[in-house]
Amino acid sequence: MENKIILIGAGCNCKKIIDILDSYNFKIYGVLDDKYEGDEINFYSNTKIIGKIQDVNNYSNYNIYVTIGSIIFRRNFFNKYNNLKYPNLIHKNSYISKTCKLGKGIIVHYGSYIGSDSVIDDFCHIDTNSCIEHDCKLGNNVMICPGVNFCGNSIIQNNVFIGAGATINNSINKQIIIGNNCFIGSGSLIVKSINDNILYYGTPFNYKNKPSPHSL
Repeated sequence: MENKIILIGAGCNCKKIIDILDSYNFKIYGVLDDKYEGDEINFYSNTKIIGKIQDVNNYSNYNIYVTIGSIIFRRNFFNKYNNLKYPNLIHKNSYISKTCKLGKGIIVHYGSYIGSDSVIDDFCHIDTNSCIEHDCKLGNNVMICPGVNFCGNSIIQNNVFIGAGATINNSINKQIIIGNNCFIGSGSLIVKSINDNILYYGTPFNYKNKPSPHSL
C-alpha cells in the first residue's frame, strides 16, 4: 500500500485511525475537515489539516480513510465520492478468518474477531473488541461500536449503526436480520429480526421501537 494517505474528519475517532496507521509506519499526508481549523491537529502535532472535505477530489490518487462515525455523513460521502481509493485498514491485533470475504474501505480495530465464511461489504467500521461470528453478513456502511457481539448467521443490512456492547443472539431464531438504516442502542439485546428504518434499544423484555434517525 502506498504511503499517500488522506483522512476525512479530525474528530476523536481520527486518533484511533492514526494509531493504526502509525503501527504500520504509514505517513499521513493530511486531514480534511469542515469543523476544525488550524495547521495542526492538537493531539498529533505532525498531522495537519490541509483543507475542507470537498477538497477530496484533489487527492484522487491518494488512499482515503473516513474517520467520521455518523452513518448519514458516511452514506452521503461514499455515494458522492465512490470512485476514490478506499483500501482496508486492519489492526495487527485483530483476527479475520481466511474464509471471510471483505469489500473495500473497511476499518477493523484492536481485538476484533471476524469468523469463518463471514462477508463484510464496503465501508464497514468495526471497532475495538467486537466479535462477528461465523456466517455473518454485514452490508455497506455498517458502523460497529466497541464490544459488540454477533452470534453466527446474523445479517446486518446497509447503513446500520450498532451501539457499544450490543448483542445479536440467534438462540431463538436461527437467523437474525437487522434491516436497512436501523439504529441499535448501546447495550441492547436482540433475539429476533428488526425491520428497516427502526431505532431499537433495550432488551426483549423492556425495549423501545421507534423510527430510526437514519431513515431515508
